[in-house]
Amino acid sequence: MTRRLTVIAGPAAGTVYELVDGQILVIGRGADSDTTIDDNRMSRIHCRIIVDGDSTSVADAGSSSGTFVGGEKTEEHVLQPGDVVMAGRTQFRYDLGDVAHVPSADATISDDDMPAPVATPASSPSTSLVDLAGSMIHDYRLDEIIARGNNGMVYRATDTKKDMVCAVKVMPPTFASDDDQKARFIRAMKTMMPIKHDHIVEIYNAGKEGVFCWIAMEYVEV
Repeated sequence: MTRRLTVIAGPAAGTVYELVDGQILVIGRGADSDTTIDDNRMSRIHCRIIVDGDSTSVADAGSSSGTFVGGEKTEEHVLQPGDVVMAGRTQFRYDLGDVAHVPSADATISDDDMPAPVATPASSPSTSLVDLAGSMIHDYRLDEIIARGNNGMVYRATDTKKDMVCAVKVMPPTFASDDDQKARFIRAMKTMMPIKHDHIVEIYNAGKEGVFCWIAMEYVEV
């Protein structure tokens, strides 16, 4: 049975890794990995692809940004044909048998031109809050869900412009009845941005992306 992992987005787009039974493919940007992909958001040892008989799985290796399958952060996941694994900015597609189309090595995508992660774009009205994990809102990559409630979901996120950890709260599309209410909410949040106090979580930014309103704020380790 032919198994392969194809890089479909990222600095190494077009690279194909053939997989054989008993193999452990170490994915990362460091010299101790099997891939040495030049992706500054990938850990030196990011994750491992483990081939065991008829089963192929991906296991995170304690990476800083996490490993995602289909936009969902995972520690370990049994791969199915067509699954897309994201490590840093790099996306891999797992396939069995012949592949209809393999991207050319000439299709390498620069960091500036990198498309949004595999998760459905935030602008899609049908996207649920859970589906946003791994996607981008404004300048923020939503890395993992850290809290959820009736009025929204909070993600541990990365400000990709400042390269810093923050928290982003995303409200469901139904939290306000119309665009005017959403605009008033965003203005109210922005008036709080100048407030700096040891006992108040600092608000960095707020806005609307597609159907979602969001607030970017200080990340506080619990």
